Amino acid sequence: MKDTNDLKALKKTWESLDLKTPIIEQTELKKIIHQNSQSVVKKILIISLIEFLLSILPYCFKSKQYLSKEIIQIQNSKVIIYLDYIYYIVFMYFVIQFYINFKKININSNLNNLSKNILNTRKSVYNYIYSSLIIFNLNSLVFAYLYLNNDLYYKNFINSNHSHNNLIIVIFYTIVILFSAIVSFSIWHIYKILYIRLIKQLDQNFDELNK
Repeated sequence: MKDTNDLKALKKTWESLDLKTPIIEQTELKKIIHQNSQSVVKKILIISLIEFLLSILPYCFKSKQYLSKEIIQIQNSKVIIYLDYIYYIVFMYFVIQFYINFKKININSNLNNLSKNILNTRKSVYNYIYSSLIIFNLNSLVFAYLYLNNDLYYKNFINSNHSHNNLIIVIFYTIVILFSAIVSFSIWHIYKILYIRLIKQLDQNFDELNK
């Protein structure tokens, strides 16, 4: 919010300058937008790094004494381990992209390059959000499938209600999908607060550059 207010205040100052000095005006505008954009991209990078540290925190302190044998087996299954690897590889890829975008937005870049870098940052953030949501939902469905095939209570329940087998499976997956949808919606709103708010500031900068 402070960066947005600073940009608006500096813009008013810029608009009040003598129109007979277009070169000075353009230089001042470029400097203002560059500083604001660099600050925004730096925040995106810092937030992504904090998110990464929080994501690995449970693995450092998790205790298996409260987990069932079936859940421990699922966590140690190859498919879940591979999905975890994919998640962290994708995560690190986007963190690196945010860092590259931050380094590219420098005072020596011209207005065209600054506009391009703003668009690239915007694209990277949205791709990161969509990738995170896709991996989360895929992980949820795979975990649910493995749980169905490993939980003894569920197997006994299915065997005792064989005539309703398909209906029970449909109900179970419907609950999983609804749960995933609710969690995904919550994650989207968290990302909206953390990232999209910053992207809107970059959009504002981009609009100013292309007026």
